[in-house]
Amino acid sequence: MGDRRECGCIYRGLRTGACGSYNKRGDYLIMENYAVIGHPISHSKSPLIHNRHFETVGRKAIYTSYDVPSRQLGAAVEAFRTLDVKGFNVTVPHKVDIIPFLDVVDEEALKIGRSTR
Repeated sequence: MGDRRECGCIYRGLRTGACGSYNKRGDYLIMENYAVIGHPISHSKSPLIHNRHFETVGRKAIYTSYDVPSRQLGAAVEAFRTLDVKGFNVTVPHKVDIIPFLDVVDEEALKIGRSTR
């Protein structure tokens, strides 16, 4: 893997990497990564809500959104595993299509035919 300092993502003044960020002094901060996936996803308020919560409680975490077409669900889940994403939410239209890609599916989710991880 390359040097994480080359990541160009910015969140609230922090340059973010796959599993952490650098503050303005260049100190590396370990961050937990969380996400929401859907298609489309631009309407989602989840990143705003969760990032505000993380900031309020002083948790070193970031919550991002990803626009993932159905045909790329498997690749997205595998990428989240590789990047050690701690958890992700699933929104429309993937609540049914995501089930085959999950490690564990709650019995209730199987009964109703949809899931959120």
